[in-house]
Amino acid sequence: MPVGKDLRVADRGGGELGDEVREEMDVRGSLGAQARVAWPVVVVTLLLGAFVLALVVAVKHAEDVPFGDLSRDVTVVLDGHPYDGMLSQIGLLFWAATVALALFSACVRRLRSGNDRVVLFLFAAAAISGVLALDDTFLIHENVGQKLTFSVYLLVVAVWLVAFRRVVLRTPYLLLGVALAFFFGSAAFDVLRDHLGGPFHSYVLEDSTKLFGILAWCAYYARLGAASVLGDPDDLLSTATAEAPIDLREPAER
Repeated sequence: MPVGKDLRVADRGGGELGDEVREEMDVRGSLGAQARVAWPVVVVTLLLGAFVLALVVAVKHAEDVPFGDLSRDVTVVLDGHPYDGMLSQIGLLFWAATVALALFSACVRRLRSGNDRVVLFLFAAAAISGVLALDDTFLIHENVGQKLTFSVYLLVVAVWLVAFRRVVLRTPYLLLGVALAFFFGSAAFDVLRDHLGGPFHSYVLEDSTKLFGILAWCAYYARLGAASVLGDPDDLLSTATAEAPIDLREPAER
């Protein structure tokens, strides 16, 4: 008996063979559909990885540094203790989370409501967070100069706040204010390090306030991300409770 006839008989009889064949066909179809949709993402991912590797190789040749020193963990390269830089590493994790949250919120907002000031605000916030994360990772301010770097950061954040002030006022800006206050406090402690009574007190004050600032900064965008997913399409940035809702739409839209 031909195989196709066997399958049809098994299928009419409700046998397990027919179910297995249908399941296999569904899986193949699903994989094919995924491949058609996912290949651009795969290509972009591979290109991004190739770019990072090319950058590392360029630094290797420019600075005459062994590739292993650029690819391995810094504690392994410097033969340090696993807990070295513990507080700084935790801060980097939350910097990365903030960038992801801001980008995610911007993409969701764009899909649901199109391009608007909120989307630009979130993309700009992701860019600022990414630059600060890179600075914290590679200590750019130590090489360029702290006063110059902090002045540029202050100017950029001020322009960002002024440009998107209407958007900021429709968000839980108290968290944002707390984050900025901690950041400015950390920068001040960094500048006044020699007048704070020894390295322990100066590092505790500087690094703890920076960590609190990063956490508050991340929490701010976490709330915006939750509102982007769970909020009303016309009110994606609402983070108020059900007992005290806030209409964040523009007055003309109400």
